[in-house]
Amino acid sequence: MSIVREHIFYWCLALGGLVLVVLLQVFDPVNYARFTAEDWVFEYAGAVAFLLAGALMWLSLGKAPGKLYCALVLGMGAAFFFAGFEEISWGQRILGFSTPELLLGINAQREFTIHNLALLPRINKNAAIAHCVLCWIGAAWLAVLIAPHWVERWRRRGVPILPMALAPLFLLFCFFILVKTPVIKRDEVGECTLGVAAAIFALHWLLLQSGGHISLRKRALWILALLLLIAAGSGILTWRFRGDPWGRLNAAAVYDYPRLGWHSQSLEVFEYLEAHPQLRSFETHLTYVVVLQELGRAAEARRTLADAAAFLKALGPRDDYSRYLRRWAGIYKLQAQPEEAAQALEEALRLDRERWEHADSPEAKTEALWSEVRTLFAQGKQEEALTAFARVQASASPWLRFRTKRWLQRRSELTGEAG
Repeated sequence: MSIVREHIFYWCLALGGLVLVVLLQVFDPVNYARFTAEDWVFEYAGAVAFLLAGALMWLSLGKAPGKLYCALVLGMGAAFFFAGFEEISWGQRILGFSTPELLLGINAQREFTIHNLALLPRINKNAAIAHCVLCWIGAAWLAVLIAPHWVERWRRRGVPILPMALAPLFLLFCFFILVKTPVIKRDEVGECTLGVAAAIFALHWLLLQSGGHISLRKRALWILALLLLIAAGSGILTWRFRGDPWGRLNAAAVYDYPRLGWHSQSLEVFEYLEAHPQLRSFETHLTYVVVLQELGRAAEARRTLADAAAFLKALGPRDDYSRYLRRWAGIYKLQAQPEEAAQALEEALRLDRERWEHADSPEAKTEALWSEVRTLFAQGKQEEALTAFARVQASASPWLRFRTKRWLQRRSELTGEAG
């Protein structure tokens, strides 16, 4: 009976985490967007959880004898520490040091990390980890099913075998990463989930190696204390070293929620951005107009479009006139002025190609070509755009390749066109 209660407890813990994420995304979209931003709550919580998992694993080193045990626990603790420090770029933004010149050219996100290096195979690393976790769970399940006495024997020797009761916590991570759901920023949420699961596993293992039977109630209190410690660490780091949520808020407003058709959440984020002009981007106005039109709020849409035009005039062309013209084309399209939109895009294309001809470095040529790709897409010339995009991918730095591929993926999801 106690085993059944233990399984129920961990299933409830996993499902509670899922429900919390869904409720936050649906009923508090502004904070959900902020919490999933770079250097915010979810990222810091995952990092703190992984670091605590590493510390707890290493604390159990003196609890059981054997070289095999020491090697496995040292390795697992080191892996948790590595994941925690990678999650926060080894404290780059906390300590305030810049990315070394050597890494700038070979790191897809231009950060002080190893998992984003262009030298590594181009695979979905979270999906690969999720499949490894599934294999780990499957192996543990088969071992318990086929040879339970051997499992107990290895556990007594200190081999950290996954207890099947904890499997739901790791399955939740696999669910976020491998299953296509409406959960926004699944990777960020999944990484946090894996960190918390690892910390609970390490705590469970430390308590197990400490000897003696520990009741489920006491273990639940230990887990509660661990979760509070993770939340406190994440809160302190977010308060002291939080990143700028500008990009995540705008992405939620113009991309994430509209893509799902969740217009009420999208409008809630838009209204927050309207109340905080320093967080707005020009694209926020145009997508806001589209959402308002879809909801039949024509008068508000016209006012917002006028605001967008005024915003763009005040912003001016700056150093990228092609982008300026593409933005005006967007306004003309929403104002049902197709001829003016076409003229603006033709001029933008001419400038892109002229910029490419006069570029004085390979990097400048690639940037000019990337601008041409966006103009061609805006003109509806998809085949030409994809051809030019292939040229961008062939000549771009890892960081620009990462950025351009993400842009094309988002565009494909929004428009339904193949990319």
